[in-house]
Amino acid sequence: MRVAREHRIRICAWFFCAVLTAANTRGTFDPARDLEGFEALFTSELNDLYPIEKYSDLLGTELSDAAIQKLREQWAREKARGDVEAARLRADPALLQMHVLRRGIREHKYLSKIVLEERAEYAPCPVFIQKPVSANERYVADTAATYSAWLKKSLELFDARYVKPLALERRKELPLLPVVILASTGDFRNYSNQPTRDAAFDDKLHVVVGHGDAFGVETSPIDARVRLLYSFAQALVDAHAPAGAPAGSYWFEYGFPPYASFHTGLTPAALDRPEPPRAALERIVQTALDRAKRETMLFPIAELVGIYGTPELAKLSNAQAKRLSVEPANANELFECFRAQAIVAMHFLQDGHGEAGRAAFLRYFKARMTGTTDRDAFLAAYDVAARAKLDADFYDYVFTEYARAFPGQTVDPSIVAGLFASRPATPSPVLAPVSAPPPPFDPKKLALRADDLESQHALALAEAKQGDLDGARARLAALAPRADAAIARELERIGALIQLRDGYFASLVAAGTKWVSEFDGKKIVAPITKVDGGMLHLGENRQGITKIPLAAIPLIEIAKQADKKEKQGVAPAWARSFAFLLAGEEKWDKTPKDESAAAKALRADAKAFYPAAIAAADAAASITRLAAAGVPTRATDADAAIAAVGSLVREHRDVPFVTARLADLRELARLSLVVSFGQAGIAGLLAGANRTASDGRVFVTYEFDSATETEDFLPAPKVMRHFFKSKAKDKAKDKDKEKDKDKDNTQPVTMTVDGGDLVLAGSGALQHRLRIAGAFRFSIEFEFEHIESNDVVNPWFEVFLHSDGQDSAILSNPRGALYVRDTKDRYEKQSISTETGLYLGTDYKLEIIGDGERVTTHLDGEKMHEAAYGPRTAGILGFLVRCETPLRIHRLDIEGTLDPSAKDELISTWTLRKLAELGFE
Repeated sequence: MRVAREHRIRICAWFFCAVLTAANTRGTFDPARDLEGFEALFTSELNDLYPIEKYSDLLGTELSDAAIQKLREQWAREKARGDVEAARLRADPALLQMHVLRRGIREHKYLSKIVLEERAEYAPCPVFIQKPVSANERYVADTAATYSAWLKKSLELFDARYVKPLALERRKELPLLPVVILASTGDFRNYSNQPTRDAAFDDKLHVVVGHGDAFGVETSPIDARVRLLYSFAQALVDAHAPAGAPAGSYWFEYGFPPYASFHTGLTPAALDRPEPPRAALERIVQTALDRAKRETMLFPIAELVGIYGTPELAKLSNAQAKRLSVEPANANELFECFRAQAIVAMHFLQDGHGEAGRAAFLRYFKARMTGTTDRDAFLAAYDVAARAKLDADFYDYVFTEYARAFPGQTVDPSIVAGLFASRPATPSPVLAPVSAPPPPFDPKKLALRADDLESQHALALAEAKQGDLDGARARLAALAPRADAAIARELERIGALIQLRDGYFASLVAAGTKWVSEFDGKKIVAPITKVDGGMLHLGENRQGITKIPLAAIPLIEIAKQADKKEKQGVAPAWARSFAFLLAGEEKWDKTPKDESAAAKALRADAKAFYPAAIAAADAAASITRLAAAGVPTRATDADAAIAAVGSLVREHRDVPFVTARLADLRELARLSLVVSFGQAGIAGLLAGANRTASDGRVFVTYEFDSATETEDFLPAPKVMRHFFKSKAKDKAKDKDKEKDKDKDNTQPVTMTVDGGDLVLAGSGALQHRLRIAGAFRFSIEFEFEHIESNDVVNPWFEVFLHSDGQDSAILSNPRGALYVRDTKDRYEKQSISTETGLYLGTDYKLEIIGDGERVTTHLDGEKMHEAAYGPRTAGILGFLVRCETPLRIHRLDIEGTLDPSAKDELISTWTLRKLAELGFE
């Protein structure tokens, strides 16, 4: 820990001298530095196979060089053993998944405390059963068999209904769908802290957790089983969706799992006949009977599909209430009615709308399972004509099913006639109709046109450079009938190069001389037996290569080796010079005494025509390769495409056929950058040192040794604005600062880097580029600089995490006092702080740690406060600062998982910057 600055300098100087005297004998042990592969394995999903903690505990220990070397040798042996087991697990995705799951169970705060018996024989749905002490010997076997029968049936139906017809692919890393069955409702409540649920899909462990009835006290075991199958349906969807795909719309999230799980029968065969729940039918019909409720709580299916949250649902409903001058809908009633519509509509579209209707639903399902948003997938699957009568057919289905479920009830279905006719003609902006998504970008659009003389001439020169002389001649011959004399001259010159090539290889055949070259990365030393059919036939050689295409032999190689007249056949003297010219050799003219007309014409063209023509040839070759390669899917291919596009834009953008393709080149670069970002994570986005672990967690460290690190913190005058202003006023001195009460204190903070510190001064908010979700760790080492003055406001700052960008966030002050607020849910919790303030000119370290449910703070290693997250699960992070005297931040560490909803924004920001670096506006 650092204290006063002058003292710190003295300490550093002493330490440096001490190190010089002991450098050859002792050192501080750092496993990440001293042990090969340790850092990568530290964050590996298989780090439990290695003695990580044993070496981590030695971090910072002073050891002799010999002791460190001994640790290296010991680590190498232990790492080798772990590597063998890791390789075995990674070779079998099912083994790997079960290993990671078992470890997750051992580390889980509740599951680790109970005994679970594993029944792997039920794969691909292995089950883990909690056996109470009082249960009989058959309990585990009977429970596993009973639940597995239902799980197997659910899996078979999902495969038959969706996977096979739509050719959906299971994620390779999730070959299994494990299920944990706890003993009772109480055990599940203890596991989940959810007082109203009976099952859950844990998307971190990728396991479904439900409960049985070991004690015979459940009144409705069917309900618990339905909830288990509900969560199992979520797991099935997750296993077949792209990794990291964002959550779907509320319509799908609340509609599909009940469709796949609800039943009233006692055997798995009940799942064969999906039945809409009577309660859902009743809620829709009862809502329809009340005019105000049906106008504010019932929605066209095309609108249901596009609703992604309760705020959007409330906005649509309230707009209707205001338009009709009726009371707004009750929030709970509105949500339950929405849920009922989602469930019944899911049944209607799949089973109540005929074969054509189910075919349309499957088109929607396929699109949304491959990454398209629910709304866009729906609008693409159902054309305008189909959507026009969808709602009328839906309510016919609702009332028919209602009459079947409640035979004693009589309801006039005409009450919903023209239900949505009175809605505004123009939908709300969030639901505005969109056209079917455009077809995906195809790089074949870049291909050079066969009727474009300039690009085809350039491509012929590119082919000649690469060695495909016959292809170049054929391309030029096709142009000749509609071209000028320049093409005729080029044909003559390409013909001379063919004579040079043929003469060279003929000389090798005649002399029996071995040819030395390279092909497919292999060095070849072999005699040439013949040249036939566009192939170079080889004699015996170590590589066992019998023939090589002539077009695969670079022209420059032939030109260099055909250095004597007897090796050039009947080619004119200037042919070899032309080969060097095309290859870009500065001293290309190897025949200065050749004064023939052809040689003089070549020299003239070398000055006036070929500089631009050869550059165009390079551009043509690059474009042709990009057009043939397709959109990259791997990082290495993406990086190559990005480099090629960048070269085209920087060096050849004035070439007409490049200029005409700049828009398409930009789109190819954008798509390639997305792939590159997906592989590199945030590495290219942030200036701070960062890495991304195999589980997706991001680690960012700021030592502030470069001014560029400030680029990761953005002025954010609107973030926490009202909270900030009220807090700033509280800190002002009453007698001297009363006049400042109404000043706008949200001007950007000044940021400078000085001596390894980030120095902040002024008033306002700073937002970090990242948005994180769930668990996090935020560590800051700081000092309020001591300046002698009686006329300044006491400096302060607040760290905000999981903020919505307005006035909701998890906040901590410098002493670790916590304040959690969510304005939408009217949630507000504050820790009571009795500590005194902080000293100026003194270093402190504040850590804020969240585990996904609770957040704790530590100051200089001492626990200060603890609070629940409340509704705050994800959002932006940063600082609120009011400092008339400087705040020095010595070091900052951020650890967390990227908020999936912010991924597109991050990719867009990074991509735009990279496109600008490539030369696109």
